[in-house]
Amino acid sequence: MFSNLLGILPVFTSPTGQVSVPLACAILTFLYFNWQGIKHHGPVGYLKHFAGPVPWLSPLIFPVEIISTSARIVSLTVRLWANIFASDLLYSIFVGLFTSATLAVWPKAPFWAVLVAIFPMTIPIAFIGLHLLVSVIQAYIFTVLPSVYLGMATADEH
Repeated sequence: MFSNLLGILPVFTSPTGQVSVPLACAILTFLYFNWQGIKHHGPVGYLKHFAGPVPWLSPLIFPVEIISTSARIVSLTVRLWANIFASDLLYSIFVGLFTSATLAVWPKAPFWAVLVAIFPMTIPIAFIGLHLLVSVIQAYIFTVLPSVYLGMATADEH
């Protein structure tokens, strides 16, 4: 969450806004929940977990489950990266509008430059609130989804 919130400060960018950080977190998550699944069920039992409950459908279900499980890396990465990157980008754009409007009018009339800057200055405040909300939600989602994946990998069939 700290990495997500770091982008609120104007001189910093969120580390999770760079694709390599969420990708590394997603790969570690993928390795961890698969390792726990193998540890819990054993290698053969964990592979049977991908085959599904109906033996004659196993050749069809197995590749789909492998692709589905592997796609979790991309899903976790893009979900976190895209949301934080978009939030940082919106904030940067509106801060840029604030500074460009002020700098365009400042040489001619400093008083009017301050008035012109008031409206663009209030918009980034709304995006700071949005960035706070997005950061908290993405931290929550990136905590809950690996927990769900871990629960699915270690679940016993009834």
